Amino acid sequence: MHPLHFLLASLAATVAFLGIHFVVARTSGQPFRRSLKLSRGIAAVVLVTTGAVTLVRWWPLWSQAFIAVHTEAAETWPVAVFAGHLTADLVWIVGGRVFLDARAARDLVIHHLLGIAACVAAVAFGAGYALIGVVLLSEVLPVLTGLGALARTWHLENLEHWVLRSSLAAILALRIPLWFFIGGALVSALATGTAGPILHAVAPLAIPGLLLVLALDCYWIGSYRRLLAAFPRRGVPDLSLDPLAPWFLDER
Repeated sequence: MHPLHFLLASLAATVAFLGIHFVVARTSGQPFRRSLKLSRGIAAVVLVTTGAVTLVRWWPLWSQAFIAVHTEAAETWPVAVFAGHLTADLVWIVGGRVFLDARAARDLVIHHLLGIAACVAAVAFGAGYALIGVVLLSEVLPVLTGLGALARTWHLENLEHWVLRSSLAAILALRIPLWFFIGGALVSALATGTAGPILHAVAPLAIPGLLLVLALDCYWIGSYRRLLAAFPRRGVPDLSLDPLAPWFLDER
């Protein structure tokens, strides 16, 4: 029942997120890359909201790093939202490549494929739905990137500067504490003997994964600091708002 419920829910989420991309592309009048940033920013609001609801719904699992076996098919909803978002992004990026000749960044595509694989694995094992949902809180960065793209469109240089500062603050005040919180709970459960079999099964993958995203966040901190140091008081028209611009799409 879980795979079928997950498939249907993911399909519905994919259609919804594709609708966001389509409406933004049709109404923004911006190049493909910038309109994608705008639509991904809106989509990320949905993801962050999903993360917040998941955190409240499964807060009692915090001491187990939000890792538990889920027996109800309906509990796949945060995973379905995430998988739908990733699938819609991939479909839209491929469409941009085929119809607009917008070069797709292989790194972003690989990232999305890995994310879909993680969702499928969670459903296959019937575990980790809560963890995937809570991790969506970290998607606050694409929200800010979308706001930055809007500021660029409206030539609001001071807002662009604020987006850069807020993105750096989001990493320091939200993302890194989130990784430490999840990692600390996982290590504590393993060390004290309170971890169940599922935690022991997931730990060899979860711990390296947390270390990887922590390393990436440290890289992003350096990137945002360099961008802020180069940003004049009122901004410059061609300053990239995305410190991982090579991982994205050509602005065309």
